[in-house]
Parts: sequence; structure tokens; C-alpha cells
Amino acid sequence: NRLMIDLLGAPYIDLRTDLNSFLPKNLNSKISKKSINFFLKKIEKNTYLHDKIEFEVIPTCYELKKSNQLKFLNNLEKNHYLKELKKLTLNIISNKEYLDNDITNIYKLDEDIKNYKKYNNPIQKIFFLIHSCKKLGTLSFAGIARCAFISTKILRDLNALGLLSNEDINSFYSSIHTITRNFNLDLKKLKNKIITKKQFLKKYGHLRPSTYSISSKNYKDAFDKYFSKIKIEKNNYPKFKIDKSRKIKINKFLKKNYNLSFDKFFNFAKLSIKEREGSKFIFTKYINEVFDAIKKLSKEIKIKHNDFEYVSIHTLLNSYNNLKVNKLKNEIKYEIKENKKNYSISQMIKLPDV
Repeated sequence: NRLMIDLLGAPYIDLRTDLNSFLPKNLNSKISKKSINFFLKKIEKNTYLHDKIEFEVIPTCYELKKSNQLKFLNNLEKNHYLKELKKLTLNIISNKEYLDNDITNIYKLDEDIKNYKKYNNPIQKIFFLIHSCKKLGTLSFAGIARCAFISTKILRDLNALGLLSNEDINSFYSSIHTITRNFNLDLKKLKNKIITKKQFLKKYGHLRPSTYSISSKNYKDAFDKYFSKIKIEKNNYPKFKIDKSRKIKINKFLKKNYNLSFDKFFNFAKLSIKEREGSKFIFTKYINEVFDAIKKLSKEIKIKHNDFEYVSIHTLLNSYNNLKVNKLKNEIKYEIKENKKNYSISQMIKLPDV
């Protein structure tokens, strides 16, 4: 089933499809149907939950702190659901291959981008960048993000149960060497002239405020606009430390509920949270490369690159097999004209948020 549908230019997510994707594989059809209908009614009555699906609507991993998300099921049904969730969660955390394979693919993607920089034909470059990004990037990022979500959920549960304090949680997140942390440290180095602007932009120049908008300038093209006044926030990066008695208590709790040791879970959590951000960072390099190729094409066919906001990416991908420049130019011009007209019409139509 299609996850996203387009209504007059506005994208909507089909919640029934979305919620079904979170059901454990071996959950019987009767419980599945009963669950999905309950979750849909819950969102219908509380539309503010539309962006809190995984935390407040449907359980997507086994929980340490028992919530009321499955209160609509009888005890037999609830136990079956929880058993399948537990199996699913343990499979993801215990089977290190899942997370490792996704991380390997993401870093392979980072290596591949160097090969595509050599392509002179912008259409070919766009075609292969997107193919590679879908194959190695999209699914791998989704897998890493799922692992990071499970880690976050368990950390929140440990906090709610009083096994970890708010300070523990904050120091755990602060101890992870994420891209954001490295960026802030490099920004400080740039201000103190320890690294050059060229070195900073080689690493972060591809980033832009609106990742998917070709009209949004990246850090390299608008450095002065974004960094004219560099404000360095004082960031402390404490080490994550738990005293021995509490570590034993948490270890015992994790062993009982997940058959996991303290170290195994926290290593998994640290890696998944770090690589979720890291994979998104690599993913955005591909988006930037696609935009650079589109800008090159826009110069060749003499169309403003900002007007490509009104062109479907499929138009460019489909033209890979037919590289007649004049035909492509006329096709793009027509599409821009039509989509600008459609955009102005859709702006006059008020659609609900949910």
C-alpha cells in the first residue's frame, strides 16, 4: 500500500498503512485488526498525536514500563502482543548484524559519492546518485533510526522507573560523539582560528537549513549569511558514569526483562544514536550533490535553478534514457509553467492538517 498520497499538492500519510508497518510480524490477524482500528480512533479523537505515533499511540518495541496502550485487549490478547513485541525487540538488539550491516552500507555510500563527482553529464549523475542513495541510504537510515528509537524508548523507561535520573540521561546523550557535537567543536576551532574556513566547509559545506529545497543555500554558498556572527555555546561533555550499586541494579533489571547486560544495551544505544545522526549527515551529502547536478543542468538549458522547485524528480530520472536536450528543455519549461499555476490554485484551498 502507498504510504503517502497527494491531495492537491499537499502530502498526507496514510495512517492505516503506517500503523500496520509497526505490527509484529507474527501477531494474529484478529488482534491486528482490533489494534489498528483502536489506534486510528485514538488519533481521530486526539489529532495532536499525529507526530507522536511511536511514543504515545502504538507500542513499537517491548516496554519496561507498562503503559496503557494495549488496555483495549483482553489479558490473553495483550500477553500475545507483548510476547511478539519482546521477541522483535530482542532480535534487533541481540542480532548485532542488523545495525552493523546498515552502518556498513551508509559508510559505503559515503565512499561511493567520490565516484559520482567525476560524472560530467548532470542527468547521468542525478540518476546514479538517487539509485545509490535509495539502495544504500534510505533503507539503512531507516534501520539505524529504528534501533535509535528502541534505545531511546528503553532509556525513557529506565528513567520513568527511577533507575536512571534526568542527569544520567543528559550525561549519557552528552557523552556520545555525534555530528552535532563535532560540529560545535569545529565551529569553536574555526572561531579560534585553529582550523580554516576551507577545512570547515570541506566537512560541513553541504548542509543547508531546508535539506530538500534547492532554493535553500548550503553553508558553502552562503557562509557569511549563516556564520557572520558565530556564537559559541558553552558545552560540557561529561562522561557517563553510574555508580556500581546502581549499575548492578540496572544490569539485573535488563537481564530479567531482556536477557541483556548493562554494557551490551548501553553500547547498542550509544552506537545507534550516534550513527542515526551520522547516517543522516551522509544522506544529506547526496541531496546536495543532486542539487549541484541540477544547477549545472539549469545553466546548460538556461532555466533558473530555483524554478526546479516546480519540477518532479521523475522527469529528470526518466530523461536518462532520452538525452535530447531541446526536448528536455521544453518538457521542463512546460512542467514549471503548469506546476506554478497548480501551486497558486492549491494555495487558495484550505485543507485540514490531519
